[in-house]
Amino acid sequence: MVLKHFRRAPAVAAVAVALAVVAMVCAPRTVHARAAAALSSANNETTTNGRALLDTSSTSPNPAAFFEMLPFTAKAVSLSMVSIPRTRKYVQGWRRVSSTWKIMAGTIDLDTGVTTGYAPGIAIGCSGPIMMEDGAPLYVGGEFGNSGKKPANIDARTFITRFDPTTGTYTPVGKLSVPRWYPSALRLNDGKVLVVGGTANSDKGPAYSYSELWDSNNPTAPTVPVAHPTGFAATMGLNYYPFMALLPNREILWWGNRGGSITSGDSPFKTILDLPPLPDSYGPWHTMYPYTATVVLHALRPSATTGVYDTFSFTIFGGQNPKKVGSNTPACDKSARLDFTYCGPSKTDICIVNGGWQIETMPDRRLLADAIILPNERIFVHGGATPSGYEGKIQPNPTGDYEYRLTMGTPAEIKGVDRPVITSAPDVIYRGGTFEVTYTYAGTGITGVALTTPCASTHCINMNQRVVVLPYTVDTATSTITVTAPPAAQHGVAPRGEYVLWLLGDEVGQFGKTYSQGHWVTLKEA
Repeated sequence: MVLKHFRRAPAVAAVAVALAVVAMVCAPRTVHARAAAALSSANNETTTNGRALLDTSSTSPNPAAFFEMLPFTAKAVSLSMVSIPRTRKYVQGWRRVSSTWKIMAGTIDLDTGVTTGYAPGIAIGCSGPIMMEDGAPLYVGGEFGNSGKKPANIDARTFITRFDPTTGTYTPVGKLSVPRWYPSALRLNDGKVLVVGGTANSDKGPAYSYSELWDSNNPTAPTVPVAHPTGFAATMGLNYYPFMALLPNREILWWGNRGGSITSGDSPFKTILDLPPLPDSYGPWHTMYPYTATVVLHALRPSATTGVYDTFSFTIFGGQNPKKVGSNTPACDKSARLDFTYCGPSKTDICIVNGGWQIETMPDRRLLADAIILPNERIFVHGGATPSGYEGKIQPNPTGDYEYRLTMGTPAEIKGVDRPVITSAPDVIYRGGTFEVTYTYAGTGITGVALTTPCASTHCINMNQRVVVLPYTVDTATSTITVTAPPAAQHGVAPRGEYVLWLLGDEVGQFGKTYSQGHWVTLKEA
């Protein structure tokens, strides 16, 4: 299921993905959840198991998902949200609402309904959240602290802060060379973290001319400066929350507003390819904060003939026109996709295929939406601003300016259908090896196996999102699946760390394949 925390505020609330679902897809099979389909009148809500169903009217003939309000509320608003591995718990990050504001973090436990809100001691709002190899959330940068001689939350703009889920403590473990508000972070397979973007001051520059590389294996060492690739630098603007992704052979995709680059995955991160800028057919739309589109790397799928992960794609959904922005300015109704293949003798020979940018019109306009990649490879796009900025069918907020209620979304392909059940699977898998999974399923048969990463999301950019399709064979006589783990020769396919394993089943109408509940696994080196 998809857990979403709504709020009425300039910045969109983050999205987390609960253990019953996680996420990714090919653009031709992108699913858009319309607000009209997902929300019903407050006077028409029904309840089941203490949850208020928000999609009872089914005003859309084929709703992509069904949302329900949970019977408990949060105590902090989710500017960011990070999953706690092997649980159904999430840690939230909130912003400094005022100079004296203290509650800047919280937790949500879906199993118990217990939520918390507290002063973390460090101003983690406006940071770049990621997840480390051991499953610990890491916050890169942040925002200004509280005023006063002894503030509850100290300035975090130069900090790299680790959260310990067992103790609930936030500890600075490294330091950036410059203050960064709204940076993105990308964890590499060797434990290093590439920190890109952000500025010292909120909502104004100047933009930095370089990124920096932090080594978690030597956390107190100074960071290493990293020059921006040319195509990325040319269009990055103030460079707030750029989109960064690790590619199959450890290359790095950089996307900044209307252009980007692909570089090598090791310092000094040499440019392999500058991406073509968005074409005129995409319109005047910008894609980075505050005109935020949501951007995703598609599911990584191995070649059916070679088993090599030799293609990849990414898609941009929505955005805004920075030159004509008002309360009634329509957001962007376009999506833009680029497809790539490895095309030469070197592992880093990369070519753009299918004629370059593929521009499509979405059924709804999107600004600050969220895109979740599902285990069946579909991209579930939902949320985002409408010109009016407020969905009138939502029950009026009873507590003032801040929205503490929580809703859970269930994609249509797992609602009320027979799903595979994992009966046994290992807790640890090893790169390049195989492992066995046993299952039960009343459907036709198992049709796929996938790994997904737990979420670490803020401002519509999930910095930890990844879906990997795995090769497999099925012995129906014993209900045993032999699965091939991510390859040893392509460390960029799946960095070491925490994942969720899924089994796919039959197609469900137009919505793609259903899938099991997830099983936590840790990916290690052989």
